[in-house]
Amino acid sequence: MDRYSILELYMVMGGIPHYLKEIKGGKSATLNIDEICFSKDGLLIDEFPNLYEALFSKPDRHIDFINT
Repeated sequence: MDRYSILELYMVMGGIPHYLKEIKGGKSATLNIDEICFSKDGLLIDEFPNLYEALFSKPDRHIDFINT
């Protein structure tokens, strides 16, 4: 992977080792991100609502904004 791909992965995964260990060598950054974040069995498929609930006391407004 080139530096740009590594940067993409780091930005999406936040540098969290638990997330980064899911990256499969030989696959593009885009494919790894798609599988980890958007496939039905992906590690981060349910992370969006969990993240916003952890960050904000009233996450609904923020989630509505993102969904819009």
